[in-house]
Amino acid sequence: SPRMVGSLLESIGSHLNPLHLIHRIPLGMPIPNLRDRLTKIITDSRTQASLIQGCNDILKADRVMLLERLHNDAKRAVPSHQLKFVQGGAAAAHHHQGKK
Repeated sequence: SPRMVGSLLESIGSHLNPLHLIHRIPLGMPIPNLRDRLTKIITDSRTQASLIQGCNDILKADRVMLLERLHNDAKRAVPSHQLKFVQGGAAAAHHHQGKK
């Protein structure tokens, strides 16, 4: 019925593709407030697309920031007193303990 189709158009939101419902409406069926309902669907769709784009932009910026942080942490120099210990392995550890 036209009222049911109108109600569906009003409540379809982003749960389903509104074009699927619109294509199923028989030609010539009068739908109350069709223009207003279609305008709302288009506006909601644009808002959703804008929100998705904004979220993607934030995710990209966060990814770059975290990658830069990881890079900076990875290139940080190792202090020279630890460098000898790391390079010498177990022998250096044993020698270091013997000096105490």
